[in-house]
Amino acid sequence: IQMPPSEAVQDMIFLSLGMRRLASDIGFIRLMEYYGTPEESSEGHSHATGYGSGSYPEIYPRALHILSLDPYYRRVCLYAAGALAFNLDRSEEAIKILQYAMRWDPQELNYKSYLAAIGYQKAKDPVKVAEFLTPVALSPECPSMIKQLVAFLNKKAGRLQEALKIYEDILLTTQDSGYQNQAAQQIKYLREQLKIGGKKK
Repeated sequence: IQMPPSEAVQDMIFLSLGMRRLASDIGFIRLMEYYGTPEESSEGHSHATGYGSGSYPEIYPRALHILSLDPYYRRVCLYAAGALAFNLDRSEEAIKILQYAMRWDPQELNYKSYLAAIGYQKAKDPVKVAEFLTPVALSPECPSMIKQLVAFLNKKAGRLQEALKIYEDILLTTQDSGYQNQAAQQIKYLREQLKIGGKKK
């Protein structure tokens, strides 16, 4: 797995000092910064991509590198596999990451839920995708980016109550003001929609 020289040297220093988890934590921060930064266009200019667009070719090798340092780092696996499968349409890479992690952690149910959701995504069954990912989104180890993605998938699939539950969880668990503001807006909207739907019944 090829990494930038400066990052490789830093990892070697941490490993030589027995700080494997610290090296993987820093790697995860770099991965999130990488995916959260707009990519450069072919002309060398930045362009806004947001989650769900762009190519981000380094996500797969970066995630595998981090997991090679700490194969039990579930948040990294969920973050990278979720981004690849459900945002970037690179399900094969997501499956490889999940399979790598499952060699070390075969009983992790969230990984199995991801694999099932990827299968239903290929079968073009968005309701089933949302159904399998909802328990993952409500687990403590699920990254905020994935929680938001699953909430959106539930909303799009017409599962408004499930979407509301995930947005409420985001509001309670994340420290990121961007996710908090988005969750608060969606909670207000979904509560209004559910109230209207209840009255119609």
